[in-house]
Amino acid sequence: MKGVFLILAIVGISAGGPARPHTSSPESAAPRIIMLYGGVLKEPIYLTDWRENLDFMLAVSEPVSGAAALPSDSTQHIEVAMYWYGPTWEPYVQDTTRLRTLDPKDAQRSRIYLGHANLRPLLVFPGATSARRIAAKGIEILSKYHVRTEW
Repeated sequence: MKGVFLILAIVGISAGGPARPHTSSPESAAPRIIMLYGGVLKEPIYLTDWRENLDFMLAVSEPVSGAAALPSDSTQHIEVAMYWYGPTWEPYVQDTTRLRTLDPKDAQRSRIYLGHANLRPLLVFPGATSARRIAAKGIEILSKYHVRTEW
């Protein structure tokens, strides 16, 4: 019996196992859709341009350390839902009336904390021990959608 399981395991590995998205593709480097909602926003905003979403993700790559690493929950913020792997969410991009049916529970969630004084806006993932600074390119992208990043 052990031999049968060994053969099945070897066949499964050589056959590539179950089908799954190829996570090393360029499309997996950025969310297909970024939804900004809640907090200081009155209405959700949807970023559906994959290249722009990639630019945004690259603009939030610098971790912040020290006292500003984790803002308090009372800091003004915007909720963020990131819908990864393009083909799953492509129908929502093609028919934008479907965007309003997206549920943040189906996405990777984070929060943008608005900047003030000399502090730049930050992106924080739940459970993170530090925040990520939003660089100028990320602020430029948010500004394009009239998203306030300062308070």
